[in-house]
Amino acid sequence: MKERPRDDNRWDADEPDESWSDWTEEHHLAPIDSESLRQRQEIARRAAEHSDPDLEDRLDRVFNTESTRSRTSSTGSPASRRTSSNRSEPNDHLAAPMGRSKGCLTGLVVAGILVVAAFGGYRWLNRQIDPPGPPGPLVEVAVPSGTSGSELGTLLETNRVIGNANIWRGWTQVNSVGKFQAGKYKFPLNASFDEVVEVLAAAPAVPQQQKLTVPPGFRLTQVAERVGALPEKSAARFLEAARSGQVRSALMGPESAKSLEGFIAAETLNFDLADDEADILAKLVDEFDRQARESGIMTAQDKVGYSPYEVLIIASLIEREVKFADERPKVARVVYNRLKQKRALQLDATTVYELGGGVATAQDLKKDGPYNTYTNKGLPPTPIASPSIESIRAALEPVEGDWLFYVVTETDGRSSFANTFAEHKKNIQLGKKNGALT
Repeated sequence: MKERPRDDNRWDADEPDESWSDWTEEHHLAPIDSESLRQRQEIARRAAEHSDPDLEDRLDRVFNTESTRSRTSSTGSPASRRTSSNRSEPNDHLAAPMGRSKGCLTGLVVAGILVVAAFGGYRWLNRQIDPPGPPGPLVEVAVPSGTSGSELGTLLETNRVIGNANIWRGWTQVNSVGKFQAGKYKFPLNASFDEVVEVLAAAPAVPQQQKLTVPPGFRLTQVAERVGALPEKSAARFLEAARSGQVRSALMGPESAKSLEGFIAAETLNFDLADDEADILAKLVDEFDRQARESGIMTAQDKVGYSPYEVLIIASLIEREVKFADERPKVARVVYNRLKQKRALQLDATTVYELGGGVATAQDLKKDGPYNTYTNKGLPPTPIASPSIESIRAALEPVEGDWLFYVVTETDGRSSFANTFAEHKKNIQLGKKNGALT
């Protein structure tokens, strides 16, 4: 067959080219009816769009069939008998793209596979959320503080509580699972997600954090006793860490050497069960440093003429001597007035500290020692307790006054202040009369 002329993949059916048909050498083509013309144009369009050589061959056969049909009507030649079988094939079948039946079958097979896979995937997913069979024995899982929902899933999978952490993450997001507490929980092995949530909703068997409260005015030994009351903690190890020098405050002066007395935050803090005594000590000291800086203690020299460390000592004296908040700035003024006049402070609290607690007797006040402010002038060598922020602020901002003495005169613990010793003696008599002094 000869090549059909092409022009931009289009041809003109109204102007047939006799040179590309072998049968036009002896016979003229019959007129082309409108339906045949439409079919030829459609086949040509598909051949041009798909660049399909098979379509082009079929195009040739259609044209040959039409030519034969014309010749048969006029001559009845044997050629018409050869092409009669071609006429039995519908033209639209010839024009259809090849492989349509095979593509439909493949699509059905793929769709079936997807349906089976989706059903199997659903069953697998459901087994992850709610495993078949009864739950296993209980296992203890410690959930650290700050654990996210995603991290919890990994923790549960590692301990064989659930089978798939990724499914857990998605399930908790879809079901809006709320927050949970840190601590030690007892989960059943091979648990369903609902069972896990039920356990989390209850309080943990053992809290992951322990609360420690240090009241203002506590000595280091008293703080150690509080630490020793925590699970698996030791007061002796706490004191050893405090006296070893491994933990220090940024406010410690050279006089304090290794002592952390007075550098413990008078605060309530939470500690992880994994924290050892040194960890607890470091957190208490860090919290004290933070609070003390916020109080303005670093400006002590400019405000009152004493270093931050000396102001801290004065704050510890105020904490141990005063019961009422409005008396703190007045006691601070008494201390500064006596220091200025180079008088002994004569504070019972310093001697009590040296005794380790209790009540100082008249005989105790006569014994010489570094913390006896009756026999020694100036400040004691270190703080004698953990001061509150209120006492630090009072030491930084004492009220104006000429007081040199104070003594308890009321049974509720209130004091009376005096400028002279004669006034002070009268206040002592008032205290005895009121029953505040013996």
